[in-house]
Amino acid sequence: MFDEWDDDGLLGGTVVPRSLLADIGRVAVYYSQADAQLSRVIWMLLGLNDRKGRIVTQAVSSFASRVELFKVLALQRHKRPKARTRINQIVEQLRFAGDDRNRLMHDDIYYSEQDDEGLGILIGTVRSNPITLTDSTHQFDVPVIRSLQTRLHDLYFALYDYQLKKPAWLTEPLPSLDSSPTLLLRRKNEALQRERDKLKPRRKPTRRKSRSRKKPRGS
Repeated sequence: MFDEWDDDGLLGGTVVPRSLLADIGRVAVYYSQADAQLSRVIWMLLGLNDRKGRIVTQAVSSFASRVELFKVLALQRHKRPKARTRINQIVEQLRFAGDDRNRLMHDDIYYSEQDDEGLGILIGTVRSNPITLTDSTHQFDVPVIRSLQTRLHDLYFALYDYQLKKPAWLTEPLPSLDSSPTLLLRRKNEALQRERDKLKPRRKPTRRKSRSRKKPRGS
């Protein structure tokens, strides 16, 4: 039905280049795989079988909440600094990967760019904040989308190794976050906040007059 709307290599009725669909689809698959493995790790930490474990993790409706549950349970189990540091690193990776995936899948895709051969170069997404009346925009080009695929894929195996108690969960390098749109936006906002802080007028310290106490008469 929608094929008749296709125009210049775009998915019918959208501005998304058809050539990017496979890469976007891989993000969905790797995310689902990592999320399922995260749930299995939570079952293991709680000492539950698959049936009872599913009851728990299905009640924790969001990926972000499951990440926080994993953090609490894992930090309760591990007391050694090396293991705790690694858990915090995995949690940070999961948070950014989840946020990046949500921006790609759920934000409004409002424009795209293609090369001379009609292949997709990037898509732009926007998320509006109705409270602050501001928009946050992101660009997902092919390298950024594939980097997200790699991060989700690697996080699946980090969680898999953790579940099986393989030493690799402590030693295998985690992927770089340098191309994370969420991290880049955070850095941009932090830089803007530092500039705003520099422009704020500094308040001069006020001196309070010391109160002199009078000695009672007859002392």
